Amino acid sequence: TSIASPIQSLSSTAFQIAAGDISHEIATDDKNEIGDIASSFNVLLNNLKSTMGQVLSKSGEAASMKEIMEYVEKDYDNLPGGIISINNIGDITTFNEVAEELFGIKAEELLGLDIKNPIPKEIKPITDALRRCLAKGSFQLKTLADVYNIAGEKISILYSVTIQFGLKNEVLGAVCVFRKIEDIE
Repeated sequence: TSIASPIQSLSSTAFQIAAGDISHEIATDDKNEIGDIASSFNVLLNNLKSTMGQVLSKSGEAASMKEIMEYVEKDYDNLPGGIISINNIGDITTFNEVAEELFGIKAEELLGLDIKNPIPKEIKPITDALRRCLAKGSFQLKTLADVYNIAGEKISILYSVTIQFGLKNEVLGAVCVFRKIEDIE
């Protein structure tokens, strides 16, 4: 429960922002990787607010959702942990820069792929956990695992998987947040 609440708060806030409400921040006192991600998300949100303010002051009209999402996706890459997510039908929707560096795989090779189809074996432990989470409608807390990058190097990670809910409590997908054990230490 100690990890589920901050992840659910992060997910809920992200969907509120996607719906156009940028008035929220994530409140957390956690001093762990979830707290780091929440803090980074709040920095991203404040940068988004600043950018929207600049766009509005220069153009005098609202920024398009496409411009806003491009900015958010760029800053998603700067979070301290790896993030891989799938939508409710199993397509990979997020593969941030930390995940790219850890696995040695570019996001553009994976985004939109259905995890039921052949995917790089390196990300299979994560996509299997995402698929189980989505199928069971539950989350998986702090799990240690060994994964391999494309060079065959073993990397120990700590990961958590949770369901992503929409504003009307509908299941939108599942997200995995992870960090290398050596980074946590």
